[in-house]
Amino acid sequence: MKKISAKTVGIFIFGFIFGIITTFILAVAAQAYALRQAQSRLKPPKIGLQQAEFSWTLRSLQGETTTLEAFRGRPLFLHLWDADCFHCLAEVPILNRLYDTLQQEDIAFISVVVRPLDNLQNRLEENQVLFPVYLPEGGIPETYQGMGLPLTFIIGADGTMLVRHVGGAQWDNPDVLAYLRMLRTMSPPNPSPAS
Repeated sequence: MKKISAKTVGIFIFGFIFGIITTFILAVAAQAYALRQAQSRLKPPKIGLQQAEFSWTLRSLQGETTTLEAFRGRPLFLHLWDADCFHCLAEVPILNRLYDTLQQEDIAFISVVVRPLDNLQNRLEENQVLFPVYLPEGGIPETYQGMGLPLTFIIGADGTMLVRHVGGAQWDNPDVLAYLRMLRTMSPPNPSPAS
């Protein structure tokens, strides 16, 4: 067996350590680059009350189109969901009761299935959805995007987004109904004249 010289061992150890240090430096540089890229995509947070996007076009399951503009001037309960989402489907009986109650009030109820399915009508019937369902036309405005479904907004008659809730909720709770009714009694402020 041939003996390995001390010089060869030294070169091997130097190369090994150099490789580890080089790999570490490259990893740190790659992480710093990725961090700078992520930071460059950050947007400032929305401060204060946000205004609703009323130009959003929706299509009913019967093919008729409308925009949220048709509901401006009265409180709006806007619910985004997916017909294949377990938590969304769990809310269906609650939303059926809320819709039934709101039909008697001057409060708009809009339900948007964000991901159309080939068998959507069957899925709605299987889950006994009694409220009208719309589909988004041309995507969902950034104003109404979120990190989960269901996603619900309560918008005042003046167009101010007052509630933004991600996840299921007991929407037919008496406190929620009282809040919606209180919004109905508040008239939107007069717009200031353009200067």
